[in-house]
Amino acid sequence: MEAPRDHVAALLCAEVFAARVHGTHRRKGAAEEPHVNRVLEVAEILAAHGAPPEAQIAALLHDTVEDSGDDPQPVALDRLAAEFGERVAAIVAEVADDKSLPKETRKALQIRHANGRSDAAKQIKLADKISNLRAITASPPRGWDHARRLE
Repeated sequence: MEAPRDHVAALLCAEVFAARVHGTHRRKGAAEEPHVNRVLEVAEILAAHGAPPEAQIAALLHDTVEDSGDDPQPVALDRLAAEFGERVAAIVAEVADDKSLPKETRKALQIRHANGRSDAAKQIKLADKISNLRAITASPPRGWDHARRLE
């Protein structure tokens, strides 16, 4: 697929791509909403605050590499580069976590490396945190008491 030149077309292509990758993924909250809703919300937060098109597109795609590892055809950064451009793939790479590491280690690395990230990567990480906090407030995972939600 040739990389779209028009911003709206690129956004729609990224939305379809993300929806296909996350088609069977659900959020952990009690409502178990589709995971793709989260990446749509992250991109919407960025668009509402004037983030550049590459950041919005990368926001839609930012979990595709991490969340497709068990898929028959996992998504790789070179595929994102071919379909959405090198800059988008580079932003996704900056935002991605190494899922083989324990959660506490991943979170510590996010904090340690945050200052050196591009503006687009920082924007995605912040919008992602906002989306996660909204979800925890609206539909916390089953068994999460008030103390766990605050944590």
